[in-house]
Amino acid sequence: MRAKAELRALPESAAVAGLDRSRWTEAGPGNIGGRIRSMLIDPVTPSTIFVGSITGGIWKTTDAGQNWARIDDFLGNLTISTMVMDPANRLVMYAGTGEEAQTHRGAGIWKTTDGGNSWARLASTNTSDFYYVWRLSISADGSTLLAGLGAGQGLHRSTNGGTSWTKVRSPGSTGAAYWDVRFHPTKSNVAVAAFSEYDFNNNYHVSTVAYSTDGGATWTDSTSAVRSTNVNKAERIELAWHGGYSG
Repeated sequence: MRAKAELRALPESAAVAGLDRSRWTEAGPGNIGGRIRSMLIDPVTPSTIFVGSITGGIWKTTDAGQNWARIDDFLGNLTISTMVMDPANRLVMYAGTGEEAQTHRGAGIWKTTDGGNSWARLASTNTSDFYYVWRLSISADGSTLLAGLGAGQGLHRSTNGGTSWTKVRSPGSTGAAYWDVRFHPTKSNVAVAAFSEYDFNNNYHVSTVAYSTDGGATWTDSTSAVRSTNVNKAERIELAWHGGYSG
């Protein structure tokens, strides 16, 4: 990040980090990409799709995937773990960075207000709390953001577009992670989340699902937790809404 700040201070030229784009042509290979952990489809123009790659940043297609272009190879962090689009304004998107399991440290949450052409880091996430942003979710009315974090940083909530955040859940162990958090697609007050903690006394993971009925301000654990003596099982939970859910 310091290097990027110094780069911005230099006079503009075709050269970036000693590389002149006008003098170099990519030689390939062109058939290898980083792991994709997020995808956004434009609801008005479905042929426009954004994907976030763990080691390759943000990519965009405008022809339903036939051709792709990088958004910005010089984005401050290319470990894109999760992305969301504001349902009330499709020009506004958020991208979370960092993946703790693979030790790819992120640099907070990035935001665009021009449909993905330019991105800037939310100043409120320029802290160690947001090194590993596992999952973002945004309410149906676009008023509330939820961020599930790793490294024991808990679940954070913003009601002002990411200008500031409030920690609404804090797991007990330092290695706990909020693997998933999801607002209901039409009910802005209803959300669910899944997190895991390690019980050092009994040597197993405890994975728990929690729910909120006030837009993520408060949370209640489900009535049961999944426990396993094998640390490679029953740790990570991901959630999906039943199509027939009515309230």
